Amino acid sequence: MLPFFLVPMLRVHTPQLPPGAPAFSLSAWVALSLVNPLLLLTAAVAIGAALAPKLGFRSHVAEYGFGRQTFARLRGEWREAALIGIVVSLLLVGLDALLQPMLGPAWTKAVARLNRESSLFGEFASGLFYGGLTEELMLRWGVLSAVTWVLWRVMRTGRQLPSSGVVLAAVAVSGIVFGLGHLPAGAAIAPLTPMLVLRIIFFNAAAGIAYGLLYWRRSLEAAMVAHASTHVGFALLRLAGLA
Repeated sequence: MLPFFLVPMLRVHTPQLPPGAPAFSLSAWVALSLVNPLLLLTAAVAIGAALAPKLGFRSHVAEYGFGRQTFARLRGEWREAALIGIVVSLLLVGLDALLQPMLGPAWTKAVARLNRESSLFGEFASGLFYGGLTEELMLRWGVLSAVTWVLWRVMRTGRQLPSSGVVLAAVAVSGIVFGLGHLPAGAAIAPLTPMLVLRIIFFNAAAGIAYGLLYWRRSLEAAMVAHASTHVGFALLRLAGLA
């Protein structure tokens, strides 16, 4: 069900099809756009379930499912994670304001149009649940775990768990994958320029690295709280007229 929280944003990001292309209704476009996230989410959940425990990565929900009640520890993590998420939102919005003159008029007009046409509640729900939950399951639980396992197997030196260097490399790789994964959404908003590509990749990779470090040092749920809190920060800044 989690990918369905993409629907409010998909309704706004419906692409303009070229002349002569087969016509799709909005409902058909939304339905087709949910297929890939559903497949990726299913694969990521399976990969994480198989690999994360072997790598020392934690999920309180998964451990609870195996009879180990650990939610008390999560209560000690969520404040730190929420603060990190809010700080990420402040840094990204501030840096975006500095870069705005270099991103081109097409991007500025597209963002203004999206702010007019999109529902703040719809954006918030998509960010909170799709971003905070689905993307963390895909990118941290799935991709980061898989990359860590591959690097560990390649560089294994008899350790029972991956070294810090291996995990940090995997965190960086998964962060960059997270950034690259946002390019199609950016292209649907405005034509991509070199500066805009760098902006999209860097912003999302930086946030992804922050969430990846929390996944490694705390838990999957801590990464989810941080990611969701970033979107809380975005929403509050938009309400205040600062984003």
